[in-house]
Amino acid sequence: AAVMLAVLFFFRAVRNTGFVIYTREFKLVTVWLGFATLSALFADDQRAALEKLITLFQVIPASYVVFVVLVWIGSVYAAWAAILAATVGMSVLTYLHPQTYSVGGRLTGMLGNANLYGLALLMSIVIAVHFLSVYKSVIARLFFLALLPFLFYMLLETGSRKAMVCVVLILMVIGFAKSGMKFKQSKLRGLGMLALSLVLLAGSVYYIMQSSFFYRFENIEEAYEAQNLDHAEGSLRGRIKMYEIGLATIADNPILGVGLNNFKSIETAGLFGGEIGAYSHSNYVEILVSTGVIGFILYYSVYGSLFVRLLHLRRADMTGIDRELYIVNLALLLTFAIYDIAMVSFYEKASWMILACIMANAYLLGERARERAASKAEDASSSTPRRDIIGIEKTHNDQESSFGGRKPRMILRRGRD
Repeated sequence: AAVMLAVLFFFRAVRNTGFVIYTREFKLVTVWLGFATLSALFADDQRAALEKLITLFQVIPASYVVFVVLVWIGSVYAAWAAILAATVGMSVLTYLHPQTYSVGGRLTGMLGNANLYGLALLMSIVIAVHFLSVYKSVIARLFFLALLPFLFYMLLETGSRKAMVCVVLILMVIGFAKSGMKFKQSKLRGLGMLALSLVLLAGSVYYIMQSSFFYRFENIEEAYEAQNLDHAEGSLRGRIKMYEIGLATIADNPILGVGLNNFKSIETAGLFGGEIGAYSHSNYVEILVSTGVIGFILYYSVYGSLFVRLLHLRRADMTGIDRELYIVNLALLLTFAIYDIAMVSFYEKASWMILACIMANAYLLGERARERAASKAEDASSSTPRRDIIGIEKTHNDQESSFGGRKPRMILRRGRD
């Protein structure tokens, strides 16, 4: 798929049939990648750093090509449909063969990681909700409506706390935002959408509490109340220990960090009884430790830039579908920011492909909003005053000379039916 996209990108760019966009976000990514390469040169384990650099030099250009191709197409729907179809197909296979695609009782799909599979399911739920809103076909709506409970069930079976928290937050953001949109049309519609959103939100929380993995949340509560990590499960204890190690390490290496993929070499080998070190289980900690404070600021400036781009669009003139896309984009960006708290995503192919979709959607929304604003301004400047049976109209010359005190001419017009 990457080769096919690269060929399409190359031929369109060479033949000048497609324009190349290099946005502020990808400029920041490029600068961060250069800085990460610099920090890798000073890493203790340069081979480990090189492995991650090779991965980044594959996935980042691929995500950029995906971004540009989506902008050329003018819509992210093709990519979203592909993500949804892939996730549904993978989920059906996982449902039929749960023992094959699970680790420790938690479903992982073909991705081999329950949290990453949870992210794919989470995005698929958002896409399905959006398609349910915009498609008018009854058959299509019934299909997406039937799909949502299945995707939600599979998400619960991943046991991913992040995915469960994010699905509640996303339903809250989308539900309240759509209620606000409906209120502008009709108070009754707005109240109806708000009631439906609250019911779905309550139902989601209820089924999460009834799931077989809710004990993972209860375990956090017990550890907090006891003020003792001995009451916490191994996963939680390990994460907190790694966060402590990460913060202590960055204090000694604040500028360049220790190099990509080198967190594994600092005291984490044997932390869980294994010979191989563990990554930090937090993208924030991993980026901070790997590339230092400067690298951390550069990397998360990408998220900040996207948020600012969307913030500027909040009052823009949009169609109903574009407003829906805006809400979805904001919800997905929020999901990424939350997910990074407890998952390392900076080298994941799936994460970069989803991020490319978010960037393309934000860019296209901005372009369409600017085009509509320019079109309205042009229409306003070229429109003529309304003419009644007897009216007063300023001619072009009169307008230019009106500052000199010249009076407008009286013009007799025939009334229009």
